[in-house]
Amino acid sequence: MEVLLGTQRCTFASPADGLRGVCVASRLASRLYHHPEMHYPDPRPQRPWVYMRKVLFIFGQMTDSDVDWLADAGERVHVKVGTILIAHNSRVDHIYFLLDGQLAIRTGAGVGIASLESGEIVGEMSLVDPAPTTVSVEVTMDATLLQIADGVIRDKLRSDPMFAARFYFALCIFLADRMRNTTMRLGYGEAAADPHAKDELNETLLDTFHIAGARFDRLLKRLAG
Repeated sequence: MEVLLGTQRCTFASPADGLRGVCVASRLASRLYHHPEMHYPDPRPQRPWVYMRKVLFIFGQMTDSDVDWLADAGERVHVKVGTILIAHNSRVDHIYFLLDGQLAIRTGAGVGIASLESGEIVGEMSLVDPAPTTVSVEVTMDATLLQIADGVIRDKLRSDPMFAARFYFALCIFLADRMRNTTMRLGYGEAAADPHAKDELNETLLDTFHIAGARFDRLLKRLAG
């Protein structure tokens, strides 16, 4: 798979290797930038931008047993290019973990607004807001997914309070990060004046990303076996 690291597209042998590359690049960029012996001219150069896959946020807050449960509760499926995974203005009936391939997020008018690769999750927001979707999800490259029925996860959330706490906390961290980045791109707040602020990542989050990458790797191997 290919991953964008800074301005370069890097090729990795597997989706798990790609996620590990994202973790390492993020950690290195953050620590080098704040290293006391590193000096940058003014204005400082733009730091490499690394896009964080959603699974890193989610799996970073969950436990190994949580991830094992997801693997047992779901079904590994192959979907052909051109398939509409989630239709516009519809109810979401499955949560999808993208193991390999590529998906596109489109508006109601069919305009592409995002491209998703291995490590992304779609449909999970229906667990918070079950309203009809405002976008559609289309398979743009033959994809392998772990699909879990919405009702199965809802039953787990109701019956296992600790699992629910970890899952919703992970969603909160992910949404907070995306909201922070969105408001900075729109130019709101003091941080908008600093072009490097949007790249700052909490050290604790970086540590959980490393753990999450290992859990995703184990998930891929388990489903492949």
